[in-house]
Amino acid sequence: MVRLDSRFAAVAMIFLFSGAAGLIYQIVWMRKLGLVFGVTSQAVSVVLAVFMGGLSLGSWLLGRKVDASKNPLRFYAALELGIALTGAVSLYLIDYLVEAYVLLSKESLLSFNLQLPLRVLIAALVLGVPTTLMGGTLPAVVRAFTLHGRDIAR
Repeated sequence: MVRLDSRFAAVAMIFLFSGAAGLIYQIVWMRKLGLVFGVTSQAVSVVLAVFMGGLSLGSWLLGRKVDASKNPLRFYAALELGIALTGAVSLYLIDYLVEAYVLLSKESLLSFNLQLPLRVLIAALVLGVPTTLMGGTLPAVVRAFTLHGRDIAR
């Protein structure tokens, strides 16, 4: 049987690298969306708001699910796999959604007043699932190592 300390260290390292990958995703998403929306404070704010909103939504929704889970570490592994898959798909999805945005903008089918809501919608469609999954990772890791009240301080 694996001791708690070695398992904790392994999961902590995985969590660290996962967090770094999440920040890399955020930068890539911001750059890719910035190519079309422009690198304005408004565009960056939209991406950051959707990213942070997804994290908090995931923490709230998935935190409840992990509490009901019999194996929080397995739940965490499933979240990480989901992040990897949806994060990779999101990079391709951006290209298709951005094409639609450019087409609408070129044809003047999109009024100036609708551009910001459409940007928010595109960012939410692309970032919603992966960031929600990212938000669930911290509650899952905490729950995996605090199954008993005495473990919380540790």
